[in-house]
Amino acid sequence: MTGMRVLLVTIGALSCVFSAVDAWRDAEDADILVKRGAVRGLSSRLTELLMASDDEETEAIDEFVDEFLDDDVGDADENDDDDSDEQNDGALRYKPWTIRSRRSSLSSAFTVYTLDLHLPGRVFVRALPSQYTKEGDHTVLAKIFVVGASPELVNLVDVALTSVKEASALRVGLETTDHKPHGALTGNLLVEVFLNTQVFSVRSMRVGSSAQVVVDKSVFRNSYGSQPFAFSTVDHAQLFLDVDRQSFYLSSMAFTAQNASTLVMTSTNTLQGSSAVTMQQEGSGALVINANHLDTSQLKASVLNNGGVICMKATSSMQASTINAQVLGAAGGAIEIRGNGQCSSETLTLEGTGSVLTPGIKCSAVIGSLEDSSSALVNPTYSFEYKGSQFARVAYADRRPTVMFGMPGRSFRGSPTLDPSFAQEDASHSVCGKLLASSVIQSPAERVTVVTIAATAPDFPPPVNVSTQGQREDSSANGSVHMLGLNAVQASILVFLASAWMLHYLLQCCDRRQRRQTYRSITGSTDDAPVYV
Repeated sequence: MTGMRVLLVTIGALSCVFSAVDAWRDAEDADILVKRGAVRGLSSRLTELLMASDDEETEAIDEFVDEFLDDDVGDADENDDDDSDEQNDGALRYKPWTIRSRRSSLSSAFTVYTLDLHLPGRVFVRALPSQYTKEGDHTVLAKIFVVGASPELVNLVDVALTSVKEASALRVGLETTDHKPHGALTGNLLVEVFLNTQVFSVRSMRVGSSAQVVVDKSVFRNSYGSQPFAFSTVDHAQLFLDVDRQSFYLSSMAFTAQNASTLVMTSTNTLQGSSAVTMQQEGSGALVINANHLDTSQLKASVLNNGGVICMKATSSMQASTINAQVLGAAGGAIEIRGNGQCSSETLTLEGTGSVLTPGIKCSAVIGSLEDSSSALVNPTYSFEYKGSQFARVAYADRRPTVMFGMPGRSFRGSPTLDPSFAQEDASHSVCGKLLASSVIQSPAERVTVVTIAATAPDFPPPVNVSTQGQREDSSANGSVHMLGLNAVQASILVFLASAWMLHYLLQCCDRRQRRQTYRSITGSTDDAPVYV
């Protein structure tokens, strides 16, 4: 009986501990959501409220903020400016912007091609629903909603249409005083940009600062024409473009990533630049283009300084007349072009420890200038002209071609020794494979919903990841909950065994009771006769 009591007390204590831990985690999650502010659920709800009328918007947002913060909302400060209305509850600030045209209809000649985003925080870009493109006699060009926990930071966000002429640009960034940069500011910042796609035909985008920008597939349409297609990132910005099933048939496409920025574009259809597709990485960041099919006359890829990386992957096929790849700078860098395709000629220029990998592209002639200890993995079908350092490494993905040496003082034809270890190493340690598997390259739309930014300093504190359901993911826990010296698996096994023993004991008690009742009914005795089991 003593053992039974000890077991019951142990089970009760474990249940209390589990309940306390769950309650603590729930309370901590709620506290994190309130303090950090810009969560995905808040974004979705504010998106709905943004589409309401002015009176409904103010009342609904006040109620929502009151419910979200679970606190009394102070008097809201309203800015009667035509372009923005600013609300403040003491803990959370938000400012909606509406860019309108004075005309009820716009001519086809009026088109906004450029979107300039230069600010910290998380930015989502989406298409404005068609039912909200009109407000009375005015045409709505765009709606921008800024929300954050820092009043000073939210007040610094400025929205402007730089021109009312053809090919205007919409800019969302941090304003400065007397053209001087602002001081150090920290806080949460979330910006949602809704574009009227009947007016906005996004062909150019510039992203800077430490912004993490996610461009939804609804922004892009199947594009045809002679206009160029250009996207660029600088500083520590991250730009994620999802064009989904849209096809692009343009004169040229250019992608540029500078400093430590990241640019990622994914498409399940065709990307075509009739004249050229240019990719340039200037810094230590990454540039990734992942499409189903790529078709162009000239494919140019350049990595300049500080060891940046370019990955071009065509899932289905790739067609390019010429390929020009160069990796310059002592810090090296890497270019990988993956896909099944053909080209007439391929020219490689490498320095330092740079590398170029084009194993699936069969080119008739390859010209390689490899200096220092650079390396190349190519697939020439006819000839390979090599010049440069004798320390460089060359491997062939398919068969050994006719090789022509152009080193100083030497000119002859022959077949150099294939480096199988290098070919095997680069095939199993793909640059594209590492990039596409990296968490940095994954779109942050659902991966992380809270971001802490520093307007002038890129040094972020370790983030606490919050999923879309508001559950915390703490990597330091290593999947274990430690209590009473037991981890979660051991505690679960103990509770299971204890529960099974309790069930067996209860069944035995019920069986004994039934036997006693049967004995009494047969003998007519009221005594508690012994029952043997």
